[in-house]
Amino acid sequence: MISVVAALIMSSPYALTAEELWTNTLQRYETAVAVRGTIEFVQTGTAGDLEGRSVVVTEVAAKQPNLFSIRQTKRTGQASVFMAASDGKQMSFTAPADWQRISSRARTVYGWAPEKLEGALDSIATLLLDRQLPIALAVYNPVDVKLFSRAIRKPVIADEFVDGGRTVYRLEADFAFSRFGPADPSKRNSVDAWIPIHLYVTKAGDLLAMEYAETLSFKDQRTGLNISLQVVNRWNVNLQVNVPIDSSVFAVQ
Repeated sequence: MISVVAALIMSSPYALTAEELWTNTLQRYETAVAVRGTIEFVQTGTAGDLEGRSVVVTEVAAKQPNLFSIRQTKRTGQASVFMAASDGKQMSFTAPADWQRISSRARTVYGWAPEKLEGALDSIATLLLDRQLPIALAVYNPVDVKLFSRAIRKPVIADEFVDGGRTVYRLEADFAFSRFGPADPSKRNSVDAWIPIHLYVTKAGDLLAMEYAETLSFKDQRTGLNISLQVVNRWNVNLQVNVPIDSSVFAVQ
């Protein structure tokens, strides 16, 4: 009897499809009034018996119409920090490394705050330590979100489980991959390969994680050997949507 009921639930016309779950996720952040939380980007590379790991943690807060705060910290290898903030009137961000090499005083750049959150990341995009989809959703950037939306196609529900009292759906989709990031399939020769991507979402539209693997092949200049590097990229996302955020969080320093 239980199996019959379960089958009826799974086939219910009210059950969301993978496409609907993914659309809900994108719309949740597009319409958000405030977002706050952390994003952990863990990149693991394996070549034979050798393994390397890189971790970048982003602490982020954003509030309409034009308030945001970002602190990105690379915690492995050569540690580095990037910060940016907008208090609604003024904006500041960590100066590029070559500026700082020229002058020790050139540590922070100041300017006018963006008029709105949409597109606020454009002026600092090339300086971010992590510029993938979770970042673009947190401080909503339509250009980057659109690029990822085009690159992700044919999602299916690969798994469903309960974590922390909420149902989590693991979506598997095809991802248009290029050496420079997500590729635009509408542009000729822009896609290097279609690879699987895993997206962990809730029915409410929260993005909890994103993961994909890639294989890099190159010749070691020292030994002349051909190396195959297996790289796993994973983002652990802990963002709260439409929560109260004190204005002091967005202070420009």
